[in-house]
Amino acid sequence: MGKFIDNWYKAYKHLKKKAIALETPKDIINLLSLLVYIADMIFYFWDALAWMEAAKVSSFPGMKVKHRRNQWNAIRYGLKMIKGTFQIQYDKPGSIAYYSHRRIAVKSALDFMNPMSSLKYYKLNDGQIGVLGVVTSSIAIYDDFNK
Repeated sequence: MGKFIDNWYKAYKHLKKKAIALETPKDIINLLSLLVYIADMIFYFWDALAWMEAAKVSSFPGMKVKHRRNQWNAIRYGLKMIKGTFQIQYDKPGSIAYYSHRRIAVKSALDFMNPMSSLKYYKLNDGQIGVLGVVTSSIAIYDDFNK
């Protein structure tokens, strides 16, 4: 629940600083940022319920917890991918921000494929999912060491 609260606070701070408007590309990026925080919050809620079911702490019959968790995982990665793609368009090519946003867009696009496969929108075998995991993990490790 810690990540849920963290994303709730980020969404709150974001709303407090910025008005919601769709007049400029920067406004669209700000709205996408807010939507990413909200999608992360909802995903972490369903993730906590899925954990409770897996740990046999509680059962939620009829709620389709794993399915909803995968749906929100796909939504949040889809939003991150779109946001990263928008940001690339407004960054100076070759800048640190440009490469950072490009990595986020690529990583999110690859992460998006896993829950979409779980939701049966297309079929990936275990080897393909493993390769996606290696690539996205490599990007995340590079970003962590690059800070």
